[in-house]
Amino acid sequence: MGQRRVKKQARKTRKKKASERTDWKELEIIIARIQKELAPNATITHNDFIVGRSGRRRQLDVTLKENIGKIPILIVVECKRYSRVVGIDKVEQFAKKLEDVRASRGVMVSNTGFDAGAKAVAQQNNILFRTYREAEETDWSRMISTVSVALHDFDIVDAKGLLKLNTIDAPLQALIGTRVFSENGQDYDAPRTNDCTIKTLFWKCWEEKLTRPRPLGYLEVRLDQFSPPAFVKTDGGLLLQVEYILLKGTITVEEFTVPLRLVTGEVLEDSETKKLDYLSATTASFNFSEIREKYKGIQLSQEQWENLERSGKDGFVPEEQGVYRFTFIGGEE
Repeated sequence: MGQRRVKKQARKTRKKKASERTDWKELEIIIARIQKELAPNATITHNDFIVGRSGRRRQLDVTLKENIGKIPILIVVECKRYSRVVGIDKVEQFAKKLEDVRASRGVMVSNTGFDAGAKAVAQQNNILFRTYREAEETDWSRMISTVSVALHDFDIVDAKGLLKLNTIDAPLQALIGTRVFSENGQDYDAPRTNDCTIKTLFWKCWEEKLTRPRPLGYLEVRLDQFSPPAFVKTDGGLLLQVEYILLKGTITVEEFTVPLRLVTGEVLEDSETKKLDYLSATTASFNFSEIREKYKGIQLSQEQWENLERSGKDGFVPEEQGVYRFTFIGGEE
């Protein structure tokens, strides 16, 4: 009987730990906001241990430490997932922990909210409450009515290619869609690049090799000194080594302003004022073929493009189910 009771208690403990776990990835996002709000210059430590006045070694989810003049400031954050609304007992335990480690302030983050008794204890012990949860479409509509982003579509117009092979004296005319291979017959620059072509190598050179701000308009680029060696294939599958590639064409950049499709997101909510602090938004992917059909693009001048490059905003590259950070200005809360 005694053994069965011990096993039952052990199962109960394991279940409790699973429902009150700390998700460190979510915590990273939350702590960044709390630090900005309370202690922008603080040193952050995850899973910290401090010996309190009682002599006990206390485990703390996150600590923010900062000196104001000669006075040390300690802020302790407890962030857990609970299966039910946080009650007075949890907050009292946290308050005792704060007192023992001489914390200046405590912050509790929950995914379920806090009951009336918990809020009363928090007010008496200088504890802030925050609720972390996923944002729904209704949340986003409270904050903004329309959000647009600028997408930049790069193209090379009237492109012409010349291909010089090691085995042939004169360069040959080549389509910019001609595939380029490595010595083993795989796509050049694999696995990063699939179906590597002359055009692919040109854009790689334009992106990585040219000094910013990169030029628009007519451009000639010679690609040589391949390392590892580059090859093209004959119709019979024979690999011929490339000596150099000369590509000529006119570079253009079109800017499309399109609505951002907000799908899901994350919110940190003040449990008292219900003010929402938006952490992230997840977008659907963008289809450029669809965008070209539905929206009119504006071709950027060299000056406009250079200003964009200097500001560090060289294009928005959406990915399937990608997560992007936004700063919302205005809108209703």
